Amino acid sequence: MLKKGIITVLIAVILCVSMTFQCFAALYELKITLDDEEDGASLREVLDLLDVFEFNPVTPTSDATVESDGDNKYIKTAGYLDITSWDYIDVPYTFSVDYRIVSENENVGFFVRGVYPSSFSKVNPQNQGVDQQFGYFEWDWYKENGGQDGVSGIGGSGIVVTPKKTELLIRLKNWKPDGLNISSERVSIPLPEDVDNNAFNTISFKDDGEKKVEIFFNDILMATVEFSEPGVYEEDEEDDNEYFKNAVVKDAEGNELLSLDNARINAEGSQVAIGV
Repeated sequence: MLKKGIITVLIAVILCVSMTFQCFAALYELKITLDDEEDGASLREVLDLLDVFEFNPVTPTSDATVESDGDNKYIKTAGYLDITSWDYIDVPYTFSVDYRIVSENENVGFFVRGVYPSSFSKVNPQNQGVDQQFGYFEWDWYKENGGQDGVSGIGGSGIVVTPKKTELLIRLKNWKPDGLNISSERVSIPLPEDVDNNAFNTISFKDDGEKKVEIFFNDILMATVEFSEPGVYEEDEEDDNEYFKNAVVKDAEGNELLSLDNARINAEGSQVAIGV
């Protein structure tokens, strides 16, 4: 687990990212350090990062820049943006994010099992009628477009974790027949009482590549998401992605917290991302 000097991001949080992959009985760890980057450098200039991740600033004033805190390098973000893996991961992997809370905000999310945002779009009457793609930074506009059975949130697909001071908010993106067909169901997992929100803490996703994702906080198992029944939503003409539709969230003791039959969890692999 990497505590400093890898990749970070800040808006309501400061972050640090690493990934480990297991393939053909071998273990590979991807580390992209910022040690040689100058303070103030844009993420657009971190070429090693861009070999693996796409950096998507949405507006001319959106950016992520390298900053220093003692000997720790991190990324400070401004505006709407996401950072996404170029490719789907189709082998077992662990995706870890080191973060420090600055202020609580549900508009920051760490994603796994998402689909490419460019793979579908929908006309959004409540956003000037644009043909809306759903980047990981983007609001899903569910309730704003009349959705009655769910909540709005960022992202269009996947499993989303937002850290808060006393809890982890875990959201599963799902398909609904109203709104723009994208909504969220969520559960809250209490954090340990002795959590230090002034320090960096770590959220990790351990994906077995087939049927479950385990979610850890500082190496403590917090929840497991199990998924099955891959298929497309035939009633959705704009989206032909294959999703795991059945999903069950369990706590560390195995108690069921949430069960869905309309989940939007990528069945072809996993795009990992940070959405702000």
